[in-house]
Amino acid sequence: MIKPKETVVLVHGLWLTGWVMHLLAWHLRRAGFGVHIFSYQTVRWDLKQSAASLQQFIQSLNPATLHLVGYSMGGLVLRVLFDLYPNQPPGRIVTLGTPHMGAVIAERLCRLAFMRTLIGRGMGDLLAGKLAAVGLPPREVGILAGTFSFGPRLFIGGVPKPNDGTVAV
Repeated sequence: MIKPKETVVLVHGLWLTGWVMHLLAWHLRRAGFGVHIFSYQTVRWDLKQSAASLQQFIQSLNPATLHLVGYSMGGLVLRVLFDLYPNQPPGRIVTLGTPHMGAVIAERLCRLAFMRTLIGRGMGDLLAGKLAAVGLPPREVGILAGTFSFGPRLFIGGVPKPNDGTVAV
């Protein structure tokens, strides 16, 4: 059984809100973790704004141990968090379907002016190369990537294989 002092913060992805993380939160709570869901403005905020808000959220929790799970763009927010605020409590990081190496689908969609607005500032940071110098945080990081190709790739195409339909492995 995990000690209750270990905190997990879940960070959702683009176009989503914290509600999508509730099933995962339920499972983690059953495993003995203290779980909190961080929600942010995925389209309006750039990655620095999202990371700053996450930092305030983490400080309000004051955890002894902090594990972070980022889904899709949430994993990019975690990279920027550690770049701007490296002194985090000890713990691990897991990213789920995060486009660490870029996002072909987003690049293609951004060729259409109205889609740039829909993709938002955070993904715009990735596409503009602003994460090129931001590496993975200096702690244990698990990266999970899917290979069941289903999603926008079916309509847009061109995502290198293997992929999950949106993000290439």
